[in-house]
Amino acid sequence: MTVKSNGTSVEWLRFQRWRVPLALWLALFMVSFNVYLMTVVIVPIARDLNTALANVQPALVLIALVTASFVPTGQNLGDIYGHKRVFMLGLATFGLGMVVAALSQRVAALILGYAIIAGLGATPLVTLPWTLMNRSYEGRQREYALLTLSLALAAGSVLGPFVGGLIATAAGWRWVFAPQIVLGAIIWFLVQPVKETINRPATSVDWPGGLLSFLGLAAILIGLNLSNDYGWWTPRKLFRLGECVIPPFALSIAPTLIAAGLIFLGLFAVYRRRQRAAREKVLMWRMGLFRRRRFVVGLVTCLFYAIGTAGLTYTLYLFLQMFLGLTSFDAAVAALPYYVTMLLVLLATFQLSQWFTPKFMIQAGLGVLALGLWILFNTLTPGVTPFQLLPPLVVMGAGAGLMVNQLAVLTLSVADAQNQGEANGIYSALQDLGYAVGISIFGVGLIHLIVVGAISSALADLNLTVTKTERQTIIIEVEEAMLTLSLEELNAGLAQLPPEEANALTAAAYLEGFEAMRQTLLAILITVLCALVASLFLPRRVTDRP
Repeated sequence: MTVKSNGTSVEWLRFQRWRVPLALWLALFMVSFNVYLMTVVIVPIARDLNTALANVQPALVLIALVTASFVPTGQNLGDIYGHKRVFMLGLATFGLGMVVAALSQRVAALILGYAIIAGLGATPLVTLPWTLMNRSYEGRQREYALLTLSLALAAGSVLGPFVGGLIATAAGWRWVFAPQIVLGAIIWFLVQPVKETINRPATSVDWPGGLLSFLGLAAILIGLNLSNDYGWWTPRKLFRLGECVIPPFALSIAPTLIAAGLIFLGLFAVYRRRQRAAREKVLMWRMGLFRRRRFVVGLVTCLFYAIGTAGLTYTLYLFLQMFLGLTSFDAAVAALPYYVTMLLVLLATFQLSQWFTPKFMIQAGLGVLALGLWILFNTLTPGVTPFQLLPPLVVMGAGAGLMVNQLAVLTLSVADAQNQGEANGIYSALQDLGYAVGISIFGVGLIHLIVVGAISSALADLNLTVTKTERQTIIIEVEEAMLTLSLEELNAGLAQLPPEEANALTAAAYLEGFEAMRQTLLAILITVLCALVASLFLPRRVTDRP
């Protein structure tokens, strides 16, 4: 070990130099790891807590939504209260959420810990790394720094499902939150000695505006998520909080929540208009960047891409476990080629960016991703094996890796130095929002298509005629059984039916599962093509300015 004249080792000085970037990298990795592992353990959680999958899905939706709602103000909080203080508070809050989630005995406690508490804690963990890297580096070094942060997110998406599935299979789903707690302790150790940086403007944060925007988005997304279980308009069943029925009239909870969300967003718009002239508060959302057309185009492209890829990964894990009979770990292994290829191609993009413009790489990536979706659509036929999914997964991973970092760099380049922190926050928020929307729409849609198709086919095969109400009741009961019972429990339930009915229902569910997944893939493909169309209006190079 080399020692300087003052007794300090060179290795320690190097560690001191890299401890903050390492902590920021680990923070992004931890948040990404935490989100993606849930996609493979949501089915075991629903079974263990004896509840419908639709009741656990809000955890995935809300953690992205909570983070998205408060990300834009993360930089403002750092400037007001100090970056280290806000980061450490977020880290502690995130760890508390993991503990609550691991110990939860009910869905409500799981959602509180995993989505609400941890989601709020994740806000500075995903905001400050991008902002501090942008401020600390220039030119080519800045591109390297942003690439390493993108690699942190990609690494989390690779290891999250794999490690989460392994832990859930070996020790149970509650232990999947242990790695995040350990990582949080390591990050705390790395950041603790760092000196505080405080820049306190004579302002206060606009918490009411943030709360209104959060309530509006949350109500809309939860309404979309519950629409399959409770009905789009006419209630399929009553939504209860204790003994209270919501709403207390003949209307489903889904449109009620969506309407409430629109009202909250309307109130937010009115409130923001009144606050815009006042300078005493730091607004959660400021509209200056939204007047830059190229920035908005980048956000739209990012939103469509996030919706499509979130829907793809979530529904693919569900399909692998429910129709190919894979465990959580096996499903993660089957999907691993997608993430590994994405990570490898992402590493290669730094060299490729010297030869091709960012816009070309974004469009090429979206095109390759769309091609992979089309190949997967044609590959998914009854009898398919996980090995046969390898080619489309590799193609899709290559497309995602080719464009994801380039889109971030190109979109954020249109913001000047003064607005760079806020631009990072808005971009991260749109990513999280797209993730939440993708799970809400495609997750709900897949389950609904499977059950409705299976029941309709089984009734037709058996030449049975039932009323609309009876058919709706059958669909609800089969849906809940399909999402909460183990394979052994489902087989035991089928054994109680007459053999002819059991065989018809099993065959119909299997075939309709493939058809429903294919229809879902087509919808995801259309979403990716929308991102490709939006990318046509992006600037060609990072140096282009509005």
